[in-house]
Amino acid sequence: MIDKGDHYQYMFNTLQMNNGFGEFSDIANIAGIGKTDWSWGGLLVDLDNDGLKDIMISNGIKKDIRNNDFLNGLQAKLKTDSQEFYEMAKLAPSNPLPNYVFKNKNGYEYENVTKKWSFDTPTFSHGISYADLDNDGDLDIVINNMESKAAIYKNKANGNFLKIKFKGSDKNKFGVGTKVKIYYDNKSQIAENTVTRGYFSSIEPKVFFGLGKIKTIDKVEITWSDGKQNSLTNVSANQELVARHSAASKIQKTQSQPKPFLRLLNAAELGINYKHKENTFNEYKKETLLPHNLSQNGPFTAVADVNGDDLEDVFIGGALGQEGVLYLQTKEGTFQKSNSQPWRKDKDSEDLEVLFFDADGDTDMDLYITSGGSEYLQGNKMLKDRL
Repeated sequence: MIDKGDHYQYMFNTLQMNNGFGEFSDIANIAGIGKTDWSWGGLLVDLDNDGLKDIMISNGIKKDIRNNDFLNGLQAKLKTDSQEFYEMAKLAPSNPLPNYVFKNKNGYEYENVTKKWSFDTPTFSHGISYADLDNDGDLDIVINNMESKAAIYKNKANGNFLKIKFKGSDKNKFGVGTKVKIYYDNKSQIAENTVTRGYFSSIEPKVFFGLGKIKTIDKVEITWSDGKQNSLTNVSANQELVARHSAASKIQKTQSQPKPFLRLLNAAELGINYKHKENTFNEYKKETLLPHNLSQNGPFTAVADVNGDDLEDVFIGGALGQEGVLYLQTKEGTFQKSNSQPWRKDKDSEDLEVLFFDADGDTDMDLYITSGGSEYLQGNKMLKDRL
């Protein structure tokens, strides 16, 4: 959380995109949902029935106890005033905030439609939930507001839909944990039957799919938590199906070895035989409170096309006593050491951040190297940056 001006607080949301090889990237700022005031509950749900999950976030805090103007004034009063802290805390600002709604545009970009969709009434909202309250095929919203009436928003979406209700086993009557995947028009959607949502909120034990203009689902695959499955084909839109565990069957799956999406090459295979060699130096003798040894950060690298062949080359900086190395990329995708290594004479400086850029405007890439480490005292010429 950070302060923004005098009165506003922003919560940083995260939106994790699966990169497909065991890693995720946070794209919240790129997607346009990075900061949403004092947030409580968040819903990921298709509100306009277009087949893409939208985002709704409840906002507001009755007493803005993170307001810096108030906190500074409170500290001053505590030094001169004998009032109880609780009484003084009542003086904290109280500003209602609108909730947020973001329309999913293409899977990873969102548009703030708070005002367009009439969710811009300032409130102190906490709990938030959804359900098709009027059974018209879209999801209505219920929001809890502090010291005010709860709000119910009627949805007026027009797209097609599919709802699925569950008749589970004796020990799991609502089918909690059941996964549903639907296939249509070379696309798919997946949902899991879990009722917990947002902040102290829950939904009915059903799953909902918005379908846009799609009228027929090619396949509906329902997988219960014990592994049994129901499979339906050519399912018409705009209805509520009832999935029954008693009609599911056990599916035998063969284990196949997945093919790797990418193969991680080691540096030697690429022709890069650089080996970083840290010098021996104990910074803790000089600075006992350091969180870690700042002179042992490892090599810094920079990438650019330095010889104008439209292939990216790489520079690797060296530690104190070790020269940096420039590797040029070949047409085969491997690398070889450049014949020109002018930084050899600077090996007694410890290379830190490195950057390629056109310093003199002659349309080729120049290299800037910063020097650092704690081995040298302030003012030593070995701490000078190099271009």
